[in-house]
Order: sequence, then structure tokens, then C-alpha cells
Amino acid sequence: MRPYSLLLLLCFLVSFTSLQAQDSIINAFKAQIKTATVDSVKVRLLLKLSDEVYRSNIDLGCNTILDAKKIADAAPYKNFRFQKLKVEILQSLANCGIVRGDLVEALKYQQQTIDFCLEIKDTIGLGKAYRGRGIIYQRKDDTLHAEKYFRKAIALQEIKGNPKDLAYSYTKLGHIYNSYRKLDSARYFFTQAKTVNPSTLGIVRANANIGTSYIYENKHEKAIEIQKENLKIIDPKNHLNISSIYNNLASSYSALQEYDEGLEAIDSAIFYSKKQNDKSRLVDNYRWKYYMSAQSKRFEDAFLAHQKYKIYSDSLNNIEEVKRFTELELNYEFEKEKEVTALALESESSKKRIYFILLFVVFLLALVFIYFIIKGKKQKIALAKKEVALTEMEKIKSDLALANRENELKKVVIENSITEEVLNKTLDDIKEIIMYQDEKERKVALRSLSASLLSEKTTQKDTIGLQSYVDEVAMEFKILLDQKFPEFNSKEKELLYLIKLGLTTNEMTKVLNTTLSSVKSKRYRIRKKLDIDPSTDIIAHIEQYA
Repeated sequence: MRPYSLLLLLCFLVSFTSLQAQDSIINAFKAQIKTATVDSVKVRLLLKLSDEVYRSNIDLGCNTILDAKKIADAAPYKNFRFQKLKVEILQSLANCGIVRGDLVEALKYQQQTIDFCLEIKDTIGLGKAYRGRGIIYQRKDDTLHAEKYFRKAIALQEIKGNPKDLAYSYTKLGHIYNSYRKLDSARYFFTQAKTVNPSTLGIVRANANIGTSYIYENKHEKAIEIQKENLKIIDPKNHLNISSIYNNLASSYSALQEYDEGLEAIDSAIFYSKKQNDKSRLVDNYRWKYYMSAQSKRFEDAFLAHQKYKIYSDSLNNIEEVKRFTELELNYEFEKEKEVTALALESESSKKRIYFILLFVVFLLALVFIYFIIKGKKQKIALAKKEVALTEMEKIKSDLALANRENELKKVVIENSITEEVLNKTLDDIKEIIMYQDEKERKVALRSLSASLLSEKTTQKDTIGLQSYVDEVAMEFKILLDQKFPEFNSKEKELLYLIKLGLTTNEMTKVLNTTLSSVKSKRYRIRKKLDIDPSTDIIAHIEQYA
């Protein structure tokens, strides 16, 4: 019996034993689910049960997750821990679609996961969801989109995430570089995965992928060595990874043209892929079996393998499913575009509101500015008017002062004219007296002329003395009398000038060359015109009108 036959038999025995242990675990979970009364507890137990069932029966595992989803959707809980359970459910359903090869269903649930994680701000769940979407694109051979989402997942998980999730994302990005045939970069990310997750399963996965990179370099002996080492340490219950290891072994044996060993390895891969109901892997498995059977001249086996390959391939790649996938993807992109457009419109509307508010504020400021300008202009106009009024007043005062001075000058001229006239008349009289024949008559005439001159001299002296006092009076007081008290005659004004200068009554009689009774009489007439009693100060009363 060949070594691989023994190895396969051993795997069957281990698998049978592990299935019995697994059944007991599954039965324990089912019993706990029946007795659970709290929805959150029941959902957690169903998710754990699905993990156990999923390894051996993918359909049963997915149905268990759907049961958990029904309970979670009906539950009223809104706390973050329960919301994270809903994220886990959606992500598990997306994974079911990927494993089953139903990429439309996978995309639907994966996008629901992304949207829900963004809604509840679950960074860890969002990292897994981005990676899941990358896997879907990878299955569609859209490596550019796959790489984009794997990098988005790593960016989040390097900040916040657990080592297993980060290691898996590194692994998926390594697969992309494998497809680019950038093998050094691919092995770098596989080694990173092994570094952050040094668990047995983490090492197995990293080694398997490193082995695949050696296959691409045609270093098949090294690849086979790595894959055999993985078979020794892997958990027998991990059907998914065991299938992958055998598939890689078959690839290396085929490249070395060791078809018998390759066919045994691919049969083992098919066995474990069927246990998982992994259609996409079965397509790859039967493709390898068809090729190696044909190369080793086993045409009947090649024919049967090709039929199986066609069946699984058609189920994965039917046109209707492609259409549904594309429609779902485009619909999602359209919805996102609508959201972006709505946000842009809302932002534009907010900008318009802000612009309107700013415009309104500027308008108010402009009104305030205009108000102060107008107020300033009004104040300037008022000040200008006051200045004009003051100027007019000063002009009036100046005009009155000039008129008063003119009158005084005229008076002086008149007085001087009278004096000159008296002088001329006196000379004429002297000439006439000299002609008198009678000595006695001549003496009488000369005596009379002397008395007349003496009287004229006294009058002129008095007039000149009064004028000097009048000149000392402030011009403002003279103007005040002329403007406010036109009822006073010149004699009364002269008396008021002397009162203003502080002269006594006796002094006034000498200056005015009049009697005491005359001064008192004029003072009495002034008080009567002012309508004031004898106790009131005449000058103070007049100056209050200034």
C-alpha cells in the first residue's frame, strides 16, 4: 500500500473519531439553546453551534446562523454588545455565500455588514467586513478591487484589531501578490501573518501560502516539504485548510509529473471539499484531477472528472448569477452615489445658509455704518450752522461796533466843525468890534465876546471829558444797549456808560456838567423803562440779556 493511501486511511480514522467528539459538543450546544431564555444568550450559543457545524456541514452551519439572525432581528436590544452580535451574524452569512460560491448573496450580506459597522462605529467589525469584500472581489478575479479592500482592512486592524484578523488580512494581501507573481512581497505578507498570529492554525496557513509561492517559482520539492509538515500539525477537524493543503500538494506533484501521488492528493482534497460543500474549491480540485488523469492515460477517470468540473463550474459561473451580482454591485454603488450627492447638496445648502447669514450681517453692518455716517454728517452740518451763526453774530457785532465808531467819528467831526465855526465867528466879531469908534462901546463888546468864548471853552472841555469816559466802556456793553434797549436815548446811554464804569453821582454831575437832580432824574427814567425797583442793580439787570 502506498504511503498516501495509508495517510488517507489515517485521516479517515482521525476524522471519524473527531466527528464523534464534535457530535457530543453539538448536542451540548443544542441542549443549552433549548433551555436559554435570554435572546442574547441564545444568539451567542447559535453562533458557537454554527462554528462547530460549519466545519463539517456548511449548509447546516449557514442555516444555524439564519436562525440566530431571526432572533437578533426581533430582539429589542440596542446596546453595543448586542449590535456587535448582529455584525457577527451578517459577516458569517457573507462568509457562507463565499464558501458556497453564491457571490451575489455574499456581496449582499457583506455590504450590509459594512453599512451596519459604519452606523454603530464598530472599527473591528469594519476591518473584517472590508476584508470580506476583498475576498469576494478576489473570487471574481478582480484583484485591483480586492487589494484595495484588503489594504483598507489592514489599515484599521493595525490600529485596532486582534492578531488573528490582522494575520488573515496579511494572508489575503499575500495572495494578491502571488497572483501578480511578486513572490518576495507575497512571502513578506505571509511571514507577517505568521509573526502576528503564531498559533498552530496561523502557522499552518502561513506555511501553506509560502509553499504556494514556491510552486509559482517551480520549487516544487520545497513546496511539498512545507505542505507535508503542515499535515502533521493541522487540526483534523479543519477540513477547509486540509483540502487546501492537499490541493497544493497535487499541484506540485503534477508539476513534477508524479501523477499517481498527485491523484491521491487531489482525491483527498475532493473528500474534504465535499465535506465543506465548498463549490469553488471543488471546481479547482476536479480541474486538477481531469488534467492529471488525462496525463497519466486514465481517460475514463479524466472524462468523469471533467463532467464534475463542468457541473460545479456552471453552478458557479452561470450568466444569471453574474447578472445578479453586477446588478447588486451597481445598485450599491448607485445608492452610495446618491448618499454622497445628498450629502453634497446638504453641504451646499448649509453653505448657502451661511452665505445668507453673512450677507445679512454685512447688510446690517452697512446700515449701522450708513447711520453713523449720516449722523456724523448731521452733526457736522449742525456744527457748521452754529459756526455760521456765530460768524454772523460776530459780523453783526463788528458791524454795530463800526457803526458806533462811525457815529463817534462823526460826532468828533461835528464837534471839531463847531469849534472851527466858533473860531471863525469870533475872528469876524473881533474884526467888527475893532471898527467901533466909541471906546466904551468897543470895551463892552469885547467883554461880551470874552464871556461867550469862555462859555464855549467850558462846554468843549466837558464834551471832550465825557467822550474819554465813553471810550473806556466795553464795546460789548454798547452793542448790548443798542440791540436790546433801543428805548434809551443818547443822554440815558451816556449815564449808563458812567454807571457801568463805576462813577459816583457827584462824579457823574461833573463829567456831564449837570446838576445832581438831573442825574437822579435820568436814573429814575432808566429804572422806569427797565421796570425795576430802586434796590435792583441796573447794570446787572441789563447784562443778564447778554
